[in-house]
Amino acid sequence: MKKKRKKIIIAAALLVVAAIVVVFVVNQNSGPQHPYVDTMFLERTDLQNTVSVTGTVQSTESKKVYSKLAYPVELLNVEVGDTVAEGDVLCQLDTSTLESNINQQNATVYKAQQTANLKIASAQKSLNDARKELENDLNTQILAAKAQVRTAEGALESASTQLLNLRLERGDIEIADMDLDDLNDYNADSRTQRVAYDNAKVALEDAKENLKAVEASAKSQLEDYEAGIVEAQASANVSDQLIGIEKLQADLADCTITSPMSGVVTGVYVNEGATPNGLMFVIEDTDSLKISTRVKEYDIANIRMNDPVEIKSDATGEDVYDGTLTKIAPTSVKNTQGDADTSSDAEFDAEIAVNSSGSGLLIGMKTRMNIVYEEKEQVYAVPYDAVTMNENGEEIIYIARKNEQGATIATPVVVESGMENDFFVEITSDEIADGDEIITSIDGITPNMQVMTASDMMAAAGGESGAGGAAAAAQ
Repeated sequence: MKKKRKKIIIAAALLVVAAIVVVFVVNQNSGPQHPYVDTMFLERTDLQNTVSVTGTVQSTESKKVYSKLAYPVELLNVEVGDTVAEGDVLCQLDTSTLESNINQQNATVYKAQQTANLKIASAQKSLNDARKELENDLNTQILAAKAQVRTAEGALESASTQLLNLRLERGDIEIADMDLDDLNDYNADSRTQRVAYDNAKVALEDAKENLKAVEASAKSQLEDYEAGIVEAQASANVSDQLIGIEKLQADLADCTITSPMSGVVTGVYVNEGATPNGLMFVIEDTDSLKISTRVKEYDIANIRMNDPVEIKSDATGEDVYDGTLTKIAPTSVKNTQGDADTSSDAEFDAEIAVNSSGSGLLIGMKTRMNIVYEEKEQVYAVPYDAVTMNENGEEIIYIARKNEQGATIATPVVVESGMENDFFVEITSDEIADGDEIITSIDGITPNMQVMTASDMMAAAGGESGAGGAAAAAQ
């Protein structure tokens, strides 16, 4: 459409120049004067309504590569412009310090586990031996205590027998049932035997209590061995240390920096021998491009998703590339407080996909775009001022046509207007055709009035050939 408009402008300029040259000649001739009118030659064209925006070329997929590790770059494998596949190694960090830490941690864990295993084995052996002694009645302390009980029982039995054999002179009273004070009135030997008997009873009770204590001690010893096993097993739990080693091993793997996607390296921010600080690489898909732009509030209602877009860039000359509107933000651009901008010049973020392959557009280029929200192809269109109304309220245009006498007449033709844009309006009629000379300056023109066109003036000045050349240029 723009190229056709350019042709029209050039043709009009040629006609104006020709008219200026001719006017002087015509004015010198005698005869009636007719109004001069500007004209254009009708031809089919593509009519569009567009929203003009600007934007910057970006990749549809872009990944930034960072590292949280503070180790120097040992080997750098890529530079800007290199093509990489997902998983390719971009660079390798120095892992010597990290590997040393991992080896040291592994050695510490191994030593701790070995020490704990020895403790567990020792405690388990002690427990097994103690259980075996108890089960087979081999515990020396318990055996000794039991022997003391048996000795005390024997002594008590002997003392009891001796008491039973002693009789008092005044009856068969058992000395074991008598109070010691009462025995003082009787036989002194009886008292001695009684004391021995009582001492034997006490000795037996003491021996039994000692046996209980020894048995309890043996049981407590078993519990101590069991607790020792539990304690040794706890010391063998190195899960915290293992978690630390796993983290170090994960860091070791992360020292190999790989590409997160297939594409082109468009940014390298590290050098061999230097420690990374933030962003390291940028990987972008340079074959799939988009353009970020913003649409004014008064245009946003006209456009729709998937509208076609014409793309141009100063860097690529007059080439026009195809695009598609792929994204329209649901709210206007937000302010610094995160609220939607409600000012009179609110804008909406939008994205446009570049459809043309091998377009020559590069990431970062500035572009000018027309979002085409209405379009008709191969229609007749004239300037707004070329359309007026007749007395019946019908839309008409004036066509400069020759009558039988060869005069140029402003012939009215009823048309129906259609699509409009900023400059032209579509017209349809069965009475128009390619090449019709449409009068575009209709002020003061009435139906069937004789008029003078640039071609007429040139012909009147003897310049038919020049008028023909101008007419050809206009077409």
